[in-house]
Amino acid sequence: MNFTALIRQISKRLPDKTAIIENNEHISYRKLWDTIEKLSQAFHAVGLTDNNKVIILLPNCREFIYAFFALLKNKTIAVPLNPKLTAYELATIFKTIQPEAVISTASLINQLHTANPLFFKNVKLITIDADVVAEYPRAQAFTFKRLLSTAVKKPLAFPNTANREIASINFTYRGYGYPLGAILTHGNYLHGAVGYIRLIKPDLDQRFLLVMPMSHIFTLVGCVLVPLLRGATVVIMRNLIPSHVFKAIEEYKIDFLVGVPTFYHALLSNYKPDKYDISSLKHAISGADYLSPELVQEIENKLKVEVLQGYGLTETLPIICNPKSKTKPQSLGIPGHEVKVKIVDDNGQSQKPGEIGEILIHSPTVMKGYYNHPKETSEVFKDGWLHTGDLGRLDKEGYLYFEGLKKDIVKVGGNTIDLNEIKKTLLLHQAVAEAYIYPKPSVLWGKILEAEVFVKQGLTEKDLKTHCSNYLAPYKIPAKIKVANI
Repeated sequence: MNFTALIRQISKRLPDKTAIIENNEHISYRKLWDTIEKLSQAFHAVGLTDNNKVIILLPNCREFIYAFFALLKNKTIAVPLNPKLTAYELATIFKTIQPEAVISTASLINQLHTANPLFFKNVKLITIDADVVAEYPRAQAFTFKRLLSTAVKKPLAFPNTANREIASINFTYRGYGYPLGAILTHGNYLHGAVGYIRLIKPDLDQRFLLVMPMSHIFTLVGCVLVPLLRGATVVIMRNLIPSHVFKAIEEYKIDFLVGVPTFYHALLSNYKPDKYDISSLKHAISGADYLSPELVQEIENKLKVEVLQGYGLTETLPIICNPKSKTKPQSLGIPGHEVKVKIVDDNGQSQKPGEIGEILIHSPTVMKGYYNHPKETSEVFKDGWLHTGDLGRLDKEGYLYFEGLKKDIVKVGGNTIDLNEIKKTLLLHQAVAEAYIYPKPSVLWGKILEAEVFVKQGLTEKDLKTHCSNYLAPYKIPAKIKVANI
């Protein structure tokens, strides 16, 4: 079925209930669905239809949610991307995807257009705020306001959509040195969201605080799709300033926080119990990186909440979580509905409880494959099981424990970073002869990157960081670069 049909069902059942709060504006489920409906008509009218690919390059905002569901309703393929990516990183993805349209802010589109006037050649531009650069053809550039004003009263018929049809392409890294687009279907989202709801059991009168980037699958599923399908409320924030987070918890009576370990470290470092009333807070969901038992205990003791740590990949969606009132602080939790997990050794033999090996997943939430990368797809799928590249173990009760990584990636503040991509970027500099990248433990970030670079002529650490900033998002740039002349 078309995944957005579930949102329509909730909007009919709870039309006057608040679905989204942003900048103190309360958006009902009726308005949420009406906007999605109008936007889907408008997208269709400008030629965005079946299997077209549309990049969503937005910060956290209600327009992201409108666009995502409107595209899926039309059987158009959404491609959510982190707006912090550089023009160089985006160009690689654009070449792979060849999108028909980009939805973004005017300032970001103008910035990319200035960097390369041909960046958006033959691509429709849709901005959520102001118009884009004047020289861009008006027939190919639209604002949300203009699109919504042209929508007709009669809605488009719901298209027949099989579970296997593509809903989105979500980019991630596996250690190859370049990004891979995980192909996710309507069925993946349906099973993933419903399975996660069964694990964390949110009530329809509860509120989720959305702070982490919506373009990440962990946030998209755990803090957008799950609460909206349950009839709960999503409170949107655009920044990670701890004082603003505490004020939002107090003002909006937040029940659920959804974040990465770095987020919780920052909150704990800035929490003043006499200054903020966060008594409404009940649960802190953590994902995208491992949360140590010590940090779990500190969160529970200081913030007085139950921590629900989970696990998933872009390729699988969030699929494992500690269930309410049955948590094991050192574990990642138990598999969700219809999710199978096994641990194997290097020869593919199943491991017994307590034995460490690679984590394999078999689930209706697992992607179809990597877009336009059949070789990489065949390397991760074997006998119907997805090889995650993560190491772990299962206990006798089926709880999963994280034990490390087999693949050449590292998590920095919850962001997946490909070590080979960083090395290749440094080697793009004509004066660099060789580069080595080393992940280092960090209390705040989980890991940070350090590099040792051998150069043919005089270069400083500052020179190399400037070079990296031209190609890489800020969170990928090594914190320290040791330079050696050859």
